[in-house]
Amino acid sequence: MKPTKVAEMLHENERKVLHALSSESIATTEQLAQKTGLGRDAVEKASDWAATKGVVVFNEEVSQFFTLTDEGDVYSENGLPEKNLLDQLKTGPKPIKELQKTVEGMNIALAWVRRNRWADIDKGVLSITEAGKAVGETSEEKLIVKLKAGGKVDAKEFNEDELETIAQLVKRNLVKESQTVTRYVAITDFGKQVLPELDKVESKPVITQLTPEMLATGSWRGSRFQTYDVTLPVPSTTPGKRHFISQIIDYIRRFWVELGFKEMKGNYLELNFWNFDALYQPQDHPARDLADTFYMKTPYKGRLPDHKIVEQVKQTHENGWTTGSKGWQYKWDPEFAKRTVLRTHTTSLSVLQIAKLKPEDLPGKFFSVGRVF
Repeated sequence: MKPTKVAEMLHENERKVLHALSSESIATTEQLAQKTGLGRDAVEKASDWAATKGVVVFNEEVSQFFTLTDEGDVYSENGLPEKNLLDQLKTGPKPIKELQKTVEGMNIALAWVRRNRWADIDKGVLSITEAGKAVGETSEEKLIVKLKAGGKVDAKEFNEDELETIAQLVKRNLVKESQTVTRYVAITDFGKQVLPELDKVESKPVITQLTPEMLATGSWRGSRFQTYDVTLPVPSTTPGKRHFISQIIDYIRRFWVELGFKEMKGNYLELNFWNFDALYQPQDHPARDLADTFYMKTPYKGRLPDHKIVEQVKQTHENGWTTGSKGWQYKWDPEFAKRTVLRTHTTSLSVLQIAKLKPEDLPGKFFSVGRVF
């Protein structure tokens, strides 16, 4: 794209950043914020936009620093516990109980002298080893002194061995690590070609939003409309997606089907007969009250199934039929069984499926996942 066109597409903040880079080809976002009078966030956003147009490159550098913790600062004054313990042992073996009274952080000190094989324990008495006698200033002590003097020290000032030691001090909570991110913006060769075009662009006021007042007064005449590059990549939008509960239901459905089950499907609108009566729930049961069940006005009633099935359900309610039970001992009302309801559970699908089963359908495995009311 031609420099003139790109210059017309630059936002005011992008132009400020580009002007600020005219004297110095590269600068930090903090330096650009000072030069442009913009906030750091505004500079970073403008630089990011300008980078998409190829006029600048936007990079960042992560710096690692180390400082002493409060505990590390105490040790820098009083010495490491393990070294203080060694000083006590240089005069001869001593019982651990006695050392616990005189050595601060005795448990830490004991762990490290044993780990480094600086001392041996025999029947509760601690004695220094030859390795312990030969210990001078440790690498840990040297680094603590260096960090105490330097305060916040850049990781670049340490060699590989020192960094390994610092890693141990970090684990001991004597040193803490921090990071600083410095962002740099540099003008490109193409950006240098765009720079001279900015004066032409800025000579006319730019309209980014056309208002009714501008149209009514004609004040838009002689101004320049903001140019946009519609070919630039933009974040993808997801205006809609399936609800997570629907996704879970589909997952459950696939799971059961893959196991060889067949799905039972039915209507939301169901007869009292299948929703309650066929499941041996008495017609005067509290669960059938209007507070718990949605009875329909239209259609008010439906058609009962085969007479044989209805008769068996009727007898079971009234006297137990051939089940050996006495039933509910009341007169079953077929008209009430015809009432329509919004199904209160999917178990109604189970009895419907059982009623439809033929000998050749057996054995069978069935499941249902559906809405209830």
